[in-house]
Amino acid sequence: MRIPDAVIESVRDQVDIVDLVGEYVSLTRKGNRYWGLSPFTQEKTPSFTVSPDRGLFYCFSTNKGGNLFTFVMEMENVSFPEAVRMLARRVGIDVPEDADTEEASSREPLRELYRRVCGSFQYLLSEHPGGEEARAYLQRRAISASTVEDFQLGWAPTDPFWLYRFLKKRSYSDDFLASSGLFTRANPRRALFSGRLMFPIFSRNGDVIAFGGRLLSGDGPKYLNSPNTEVFQKSRELYGLYQSLKAMRSAGEFILVEGYTDVLAMHQSGVKHAVAPLGTSFTPEQAKSLSRFVDRAVLVLDADRAGFAATMKASILCEQHDIRPTVVELPEGKDPADLLTDNGDAVLQESVLSAISSLEYFTGVYGVRSQSDSPEGKELVLRELFPYIESIRSEVRREASLAYIADTMDLQRSSIIREFETRKQGRKPDAVSQGGSKNKRPDSLSEELYLMLAVAVHCEHFPFVRTILKTDDLTDALARDLYIALEEAYRAEELQFDRIQTRIEDEQLSQLLYERAARDEFSVNTEQVVRDTVRAVKRKAIETQLRQVQAQLRTQDNPVEEQRRLMTEKSYLDGELQKLKAVQHG
Repeated sequence: MRIPDAVIESVRDQVDIVDLVGEYVSLTRKGNRYWGLSPFTQEKTPSFTVSPDRGLFYCFSTNKGGNLFTFVMEMENVSFPEAVRMLARRVGIDVPEDADTEEASSREPLRELYRRVCGSFQYLLSEHPGGEEARAYLQRRAISASTVEDFQLGWAPTDPFWLYRFLKKRSYSDDFLASSGLFTRANPRRALFSGRLMFPIFSRNGDVIAFGGRLLSGDGPKYLNSPNTEVFQKSRELYGLYQSLKAMRSAGEFILVEGYTDVLAMHQSGVKHAVAPLGTSFTPEQAKSLSRFVDRAVLVLDADRAGFAATMKASILCEQHDIRPTVVELPEGKDPADLLTDNGDAVLQESVLSAISSLEYFTGVYGVRSQSDSPEGKELVLRELFPYIESIRSEVRREASLAYIADTMDLQRSSIIREFETRKQGRKPDAVSQGGSKNKRPDSLSEELYLMLAVAVHCEHFPFVRTILKTDDLTDALARDLYIALEEAYRAEELQFDRIQTRIEDEQLSQLLYERAARDEFSVNTEQVVRDTVRAVKRKAIETQLRQVQAQLRTQDNPVEEQRRLMTEKSYLDGELQKLKAVQHG
């Protein structure tokens, strides 16, 4: 059963597209539209626009456009029914449980399963005697009860078969549980997590989609994460993003830490915009996701060699996505969770405020390690620093960074620049796509298609258009399709831009309409343009019909009745043409 149209329209009417898009893109109002950097590609000049009056977005860099549903589909990689459900939850609208496609329905039960298991883990942590070890660990780490509640921490029992028995009593099938990511591959009845403190991982929209678990005692890896599933991709998600998003957008920056407890420590100390990768290093997908909300980063990673390498990689990824990175220098052997436990909130907050630029941090660390007073040491420092300098997309900042290195190391700026350029020329240029569109838009439109696009954008003029033009007057196939969509919307008393879009089946035409609406090119003298163009198109249609009739009249073997019919038709067309000419010249 498909989702009822009434539900879709209710969601469309109640969700503000500016608020929705603003959670992914920093928007600036200009006139009656909002502009921001494209979330679909890397760019420095805003080419992404939102038109709240028409409920549409459009990206001029990638030629992607649509409404609030297609935006969520693009950003969250979900199907249409899933996008409707996500937005419906946002505004408290109920969607019938059986209203779904097969694809969407395979994801929703998985989310429901994770919600149920998360709730069970929470209960066991707070109430079960076996959860005492986990509760004691949280107390030692100075994690408060409110933080535990905010992040919905839990405890997985030591019995590895408890979860299977618990879920089977609730009628879950073996095949579904085996593919859920909650059980081991070797034994689909054995829970992946047992005897662990549990950290639910939330999607940006607040759904529990995975877990991380910390071993409290016994043998096994210290931390364990859920495998990739239909609703979870480890390289794309970040721990704490759901809880951090509002503060992150407000601050214009994110704080990157290494682990779950570091995120908890930051949030508890009042630094609410901290996130962490999920057992892996910071990834390009995570950097791209964060660049939609912020343009600055504070990296708070471990002070050992592995932490230094992670800081370098994260800094490069940030620069490649136009995020300016800074670094907090932690005491040797300490992480944010340690600082919270040993020194309290104030010290942790102060450490964040003392962040220095990534370049200053790297130059200092490499200088100490490489004994940079020697020629060999200076060369080694440059070789280590240049990959970071190359990642800086701003030419001005890149040049300033090279100057800073030269001054810090007491070298000639010209020598540093020559060395840098030599290194660049020896490397292949970055082949990563910048998101350019494969679809070429037509440089020119037929007069008919131009007219129908203008009328679709300003659909209040269609009642006038339909009194003069019919589909048979249009020779452009896309113009005819658009006329039909307008006519259907008119007859259904749904003559609004977004309702018209839902009736367009041709993807090229749909995107073309979004593009032209986003350009706002039909906003000057719209009524006069529509009236003049309607009459011009009608005149050409009549003239074409006249030529066809005249050609038939010249045929010698027409029956008398046919000849009379053709003469009558010619007379009618001549009259209609004269009326149009009179109006055009009147």
